[in-house]
Amino acid sequence: MTDWITEWLQQNKAEIDRLADTIFTHPETAGEETQSAAALEDFLQKNGFSVSKNTAGLPTAFTAEKGKGEPRIAFLAEYDALPNLGQNPVAHCDPVPGNGHGCGHNLLGAGIAAAACALAYALEQENLPGQVVVYGCPEEEICRGKIVMANAHCFDRDDAAISWHPADKNQVSEEVFQAMTSRVFRFYGKSAHAAASPEMGRSALDAAELTNVAVNYLREHVPTDVRMHYVYTHAGDKPNIVPNYAELWYYIRAASRKTMLDADRRVILAAEGAAHATETRMETEELTRSPETLLNRTLMEAMHRQLEICGVPRFTQQDKDFAAAIQKELGLPGPALEETLRPLGGSPRYVPGSTDVSAVSWRTPTVTLNTVCQARGIPGHHWSVTACSGAELGRTGMSKAAQIMACFGRELCLQPELLRKARDEFEQARCQE
Repeated sequence: MTDWITEWLQQNKAEIDRLADTIFTHPETAGEETQSAAALEDFLQKNGFSVSKNTAGLPTAFTAEKGKGEPRIAFLAEYDALPNLGQNPVAHCDPVPGNGHGCGHNLLGAGIAAAACALAYALEQENLPGQVVVYGCPEEEICRGKIVMANAHCFDRDDAAISWHPADKNQVSEEVFQAMTSRVFRFYGKSAHAAASPEMGRSALDAAELTNVAVNYLREHVPTDVRMHYVYTHAGDKPNIVPNYAELWYYIRAASRKTMLDADRRVILAAEGAAHATETRMETEELTRSPETLLNRTLMEAMHRQLEICGVPRFTQQDKDFAAAIQKELGLPGPALEETLRPLGGSPRYVPGSTDVSAVSWRTPTVTLNTVCQARGIPGHHWSVTACSGAELGRTGMSKAAQIMACFGRELCLQPELLRKARDEFEQARCQE
């Protein structure tokens, strides 16, 4: 059943690995992924996909399509890096100035492109109907790209969406990520000499600080799943000038949209009160808003069956030694790499982070795969993830993910009743919401 897919992946392994390495060595942060997007677009075009750029008005987003008829199977590619996580692909902390793939998105983007190409090849060889579409989704690390694309109705025509993410475990994800609002607060005051005439000034920085004090008191009076975290993006220029401008950037999260929206409302009230107390003016801008993840049990169970058929990644002793050396540096216990398949637990697992994949999950039935690409137990957004993402063990996990996703896509094309069942479950869940 997997011959055409396996054949294509084996024949193109060197090029797929080069694609992952190209993105790894040109790490670009959210909204700046020019070279990464271009590398993926070129790879897909060479394999017969038609590519449209600037999807949903995002300069580093794209849509690539191949095939005819139904169903329409979507693959979600990510490729943005993180700031200040540059790292050589070695088993100890060896930083490189600048950005780094501390979330493994170089593997994610290349693995998605490989899966889509392998599936399209198999459909051609078997003369099967079906459209394969790859969405190039930028800005995941600020939880924005897919939200903009979803609001532009990019995923509405798709019968199912397939996502994956490098991990330290092999599983079909049952994780429900938190709903989140990304919000900026801007405070406008009045400059004055901080020593000679402070009474003439109105400090925008005071307003920002009072906002954070109020929010920190608020933490005692929100549900335990609420997370409110912030940074100062502007806090004045010189100590002897009363700041006339200050800016805060907040992420406000909760397990459900309803709880998150209430927490967001209360944070806004805190900022309004702080502005009133300091006689400054406050403006707020919602940068993006993501719902919680909507799981689709039908697709999860079907992908899990495919994972059982294809098997999990198998690593060389060199891969295991690499992972063990990282664990030793971080003081983590073995085993170095997980080589088992985690069973489906049957119930959602709520996690504290957020992802813009959640926005897609409310537009079309969506499923996410995880395969081992990194040492067991290492923290996310860390130099150790960057190291694994540029190493052979990362590429091994990526190759297996591509095979599983392509085989799963083929199964969806062969079983329209499976897609109908997934769609019925999806519609029912949306109605209940």
